[in-house]
Amino acid sequence: QVHGMSYQSLSKVNFLASYTDAVSLVKDGHAQVFTLGTTVPASSVMDLASARDIKLLGVDNKILAEMKKINPGYSKLTIKAGTYPKQDKDVDVIGYATHIIGACDLPEDMVYKMTKAMAANVADMSASNKAISGLTPKIMAKLVTAGMVDASMGKMGGYRLAREPSLITVAEVVRILDGEQHIAPCQQGDLMGQCSRLEGCEIKSPLDTLNAAVMAVLETMTLAQL
Repeated sequence: QVHGMSYQSLSKVNFLASYTDAVSLVKDGHAQVFTLGTTVPASSVMDLASARDIKLLGVDNKILAEMKKINPGYSKLTIKAGTYPKQDKDVDVIGYATHIIGACDLPEDMVYKMTKAMAANVADMSASNKAISGLTPKIMAKLVTAGMVDASMGKMGGYRLAREPSLITVAEVVRILDGEQHIAPCQQGDLMGQCSRLEGCEIKSPLDTLNAAVMAVLETMTLAQL
């Protein structure tokens, strides 16, 4: 739609229900392109890349902005270089969240136990979906303690932002999750002040200036802009 296409103009396109079928068609030369919404890395894309050279088609910020008008739930997802064979550059694509929805008549205790089981087995689930690996109770606890996220139990429970995304800066999130950031390792943690050349260091001041500039930029960026 953003590119001026419609289902009617794409009437000759084969809308398949199976990624496996789509991969087979491309492998056999009966299709040139296929789209999918799945995890990264995707086994179907890996399968295709094992047989043919592939090219990932990304989206720019203008297209993403137009897509967000259609569905505000869309966000930018960067597929890092090296994720797939012969992919030598980062590729920005459309990303979206997966939701787990239960029936309203499920017992509250059952919903809680299901959610607890998922939280306790993030490592196992991330083996099939890498994106899950960052969603740990420890990280969420930091955000709750800092007052950035509200947590509630029960079938209507879960995690919710405590403030509007436009009121939360990226710098604030970074400080909560990772502490004060410094470009040089000798300026943070156990290494701070341990360098024997610290007193006469000629690059400390420029690094401090650069670090302050980076954090200043992050202070101007909010979650609503991501």
